[in-house]
Amino acid sequence: MSESFGACEAGLGTTGNQFFNNLWEQAAAQGITVMISAGDPGSAGCDDFNTESVAINGLAVSGFASTPFNVAVGGTDFDDFSSQTSFWSASNGTGRESALGYIHEIPWNNSCAANATATTLNTVCVSPSPSSLLSISGGSGGPSSVYARPAFQNGIIPNGIAAGDNHRYIPDASLFASDGPQSKSFYLLCEADGISAGSAPSCAPDSSGHFSFFAAGGTSASSPAFAAIMALINQSNGRQGNANPVLYKIAATAGQSCNSSATPLTGSTTCSFYDITKGNNSVPCAGNSPNCSSKTTGTNGVLVSPASATTPAWTTAAGSGAIPGYDLATGLGSVNVANLATQWPLAVGNFHATATTLTVNASASPAPIPHGTAATVKVTVTSTSAGTITGDVGLLAPTAVNGGIGDSTLSGGTVTITGVILPGGTYNLNARYAGDTTFASSTSSPGVPVVVNKENSRLQYGIVTFDASGNILSTNATTVAYGSPYILRFDILNHTTSACTPLAGTPVLTGCAFDATGTVTIKDNGSPLDAGSFPVNSAGSGEDQPIQLLPGSHALSASYSGDISYNASGPIADTLTVTKAATATQVVPNVTSITSGGSITLTATVATISNGAGPTGTVQFRNGSSALSAAATCTPTAASSTAAAFCTATLTTTLSFLSPPSFPRRIPRIPSKPIWILPFLLLIMFLLSLKRLPIAKRYGYASAGLLLFVFLAAAVAGCGGSSSSGHTDSITAVYSGDTNYAVSTSAAVSISVQ
Repeated sequence: MSESFGACEAGLGTTGNQFFNNLWEQAAAQGITVMISAGDPGSAGCDDFNTESVAINGLAVSGFASTPFNVAVGGTDFDDFSSQTSFWSASNGTGRESALGYIHEIPWNNSCAANATATTLNTVCVSPSPSSLLSISGGSGGPSSVYARPAFQNGIIPNGIAAGDNHRYIPDASLFASDGPQSKSFYLLCEADGISAGSAPSCAPDSSGHFSFFAAGGTSASSPAFAAIMALINQSNGRQGNANPVLYKIAATAGQSCNSSATPLTGSTTCSFYDITKGNNSVPCAGNSPNCSSKTTGTNGVLVSPASATTPAWTTAAGSGAIPGYDLATGLGSVNVANLATQWPLAVGNFHATATTLTVNASASPAPIPHGTAATVKVTVTSTSAGTITGDVGLLAPTAVNGGIGDSTLSGGTVTITGVILPGGTYNLNARYAGDTTFASSTSSPGVPVVVNKENSRLQYGIVTFDASGNILSTNATTVAYGSPYILRFDILNHTTSACTPLAGTPVLTGCAFDATGTVTIKDNGSPLDAGSFPVNSAGSGEDQPIQLLPGSHALSASYSGDISYNASGPIADTLTVTKAATATQVVPNVTSITSGGSITLTATVATISNGAGPTGTVQFRNGSSALSAAATCTPTAASSTAAAFCTATLTTTLSFLSPPSFPRRIPRIPSKPIWILPFLLLIMFLLSLKRLPIAKRYGYASAGLLLFVFLAAAVAGCGGSSSSGHTDSITAVYSGDTNYAVSTSAAVSISVQ
């Protein structure tokens, strides 16, 4: 198996490192070879090559890859940056290949530190050209800070490591991992089935013959490539488990490691490993950070060895000891697959042969065992050769599921494993010894015949609801709102009456059937719910995550299929009520003040917190209690991964449709009030009084009287007239609701009409 993820040892912590150590140890005991990518941040295993251009955390390695039970796979690149014509043909050969033969290799290192020497440590990564060289991308490696040196690395002293060091070193071996910025070589990937012809990155050409691909690299590519090589080894030699004892034994054999830079185009007919002798996997670092050559803050240096302040960490220079060619940049080097396959059985033959036997419940022919009842298995490993047999053993059942039962470590060639839960069925149980650096692996044969009868099962399921932060509110809700965050979860339980509450704050797990497999069929009101049949996962549970029930009452029913260890159970009924989702309507005008007769655009947004379909229906815009035109259609937008469902409606109207909200419309008219009679009466009385005045004085009095009349009339008009300064309209929007969403009314907004 291959794993391309990783995290540095310091980041994983004690619990995380122990988890992966136990996991890969169990796999190795069961005969599974685990390949793990060494990582892509060069020697800076705790820095993020995706976001950082210089390392700040010093030297480190991946805790996924550093256990002694896996093969850590590093990365190489082609050493042809300035000599590609020596290795590539300008035209394709008969097999459509342009490579002329074997291409010399160096560590995969995209950074400026790849060219660092003892005299350029603090200058090589200062404003490099091109600027893309200021990067920490490269194959990872170095000493573990967690694990001691395993036996298969005894006698190895890599360059840059002080004599007497006792750490586990990675990588173990390397393969091509470049993504192409310098060698122009990379893993070419494309897709033909899911992408239309001619569209990137489709392999299928369009009508003009155009096709595309994209480049990939990293130890995420070299690790699965090495797993493919191990698959070939397994086809010829059977289960290998931890391949490191054999890999290092072959590398220590005379003539099995050749200098990559001196290998001809024809390759080697004998060497299993191409020892990489040029380059390093050091990366640039921030001045004054751990293990950085520069001690000045604000400058760049490169990561250097703690044992030598002038040696980049880590170089491919020869070390000393049992395998001088081993280095912390590429491990044992890259491999010649054909030669490695030839040497594998020869190397295995150099290990002392062993024989493995076992008993179950102190018998070679035990009585039938009910599933769920713990058994005791004793495993013994012997050899005709002298020496102490060490290492792990694993139990194997030839069942379709749960065949790998457990592992334990030998003491004096034997171990008793208690609490073993065997999978159901009738079969021969076997034990496999993983081997060590002296003794070969072996598997018992024919094993111990066992009969494991099924136990009854129980099924529980419920609706799990969450708050906006993802915290669990309930594990068995009976009412939910449409589109609210919830899932349906089911668990398979064993035959006991014990509880199984894995999601509780204080979980109770004694009743959980973690080894259950099979499927659970769920119906809603008699019809299949979503997929209808849901697989039971490796933890004996399962979920319907995309569940989205419509408002109303739902009669749910679930049944468990059973498997080789558990009888079927169900159907189990449950009832769920789904209510309409709440909505919140808001109306926004494009202006807040208009002149009489002007137009205005009103936009209503009906918001929800639903992750379902968008709201439909209509929005009625109102001015006070009066409707403005017909109801507008609300255009729905379904929820996405970043936003809840909503809908919008728009209305453009004018003043003629915007009536005052609380009184009828007034038509302007000329004011006509009794106060106007007063100036006319005064005028008549004044004219009559003129007859009593002498003729000489009548003209003056007439002029004064007319002026008085004008002023009086103006004053009366000012008191009795009217003026208009506009009015304010109160606008609201009323959402009609639909089958999924509830009615809502917006708050009022004021529009000033002048």
